Formats: sequence, structure tokens, C-alpha cells
Amino acid sequence: TGPRRIPFDSSVVRNSVMLWLNRTSCLTFNPERSITMSMLHLVNKSPYENNNVSTASSTMRSDDVMLLIEDAVYAAVKGGKASAMLEGHKVSVLGPDLAARGIAEDKLASDVDVIDYAGFVDLVESNDKVQSWL
Repeated sequence: TGPRRIPFDSSVVRNSVMLWLNRTSCLTFNPERSITMSMLHLVNKSPYENNNVSTASSTMRSDDVMLLIEDAVYAAVKGGKASAMLEGHKVSVLGPDLAARGIAEDKLASDVDVIDYAGFVDLVESNDKVQSWL
């Protein structure tokens, strides 16, 4: 009689491929409905030292958040060339790192939130994934 043939369902293959191709934060089981998961992008290097701020901002989705810590807080300074990369994104900076660098909160771009260490923990807990750009 020969091998048994199983009917081919292209939608199963398409959904499996979509699941594999999408980053793990987007599960596509049904083409009409997708479940997205938020990501916290943690950046610690100055935008004048490397391209991490630029790379992170270019990969962010609408529900993602960027947290600038250490020397990356320089990216949030109003009028700086790096602050333009942050426009349209949810961005927070770590207040103690601003203070350590002598940057006053009134020098920051208007859409940037200043948080403390408890706020840092809250961001980690409220996002499904954390991507560190080191």
C-alpha cells in the first residue's frame, strides 16, 4: 500500500515560521491576533562612545521602554545630538546616575522620566524581557 499521506495545511507551516522568525516577544498563532510582550532596553554606554543607544532605539517596539544608566544618561540631555534618537520612545533615566554626572533634571529632554532604584526594579518587573546593551 505505501506510506500514508498526511494532508498539508499551509497555515500551520506559516504560523510556525512566523513564530520562529518573530522575536520571542511576539507569538503569532493566529494571523488575526498576535500577543506582544514588552521589553526593557537597558543601555549603559555613552552615545558618544558607541552606537548602543542608536541600535536599541532602532529595534524598539511601541510597548518597549529604554532605561539609560551610567554614562548612557548623556543621551537624554536636551539639545544633544543623541536626544533626537530618543524621540517617540518611552525613555527613563536613573536619577542617581544623573546626579553622579552633575546633570540637572531640567537639562533633560521633555519626554524623559527620571526614576530611582525602586523605579528600576519596577521597570524590570513590569516588562516581559530585558535586553542589556553593554
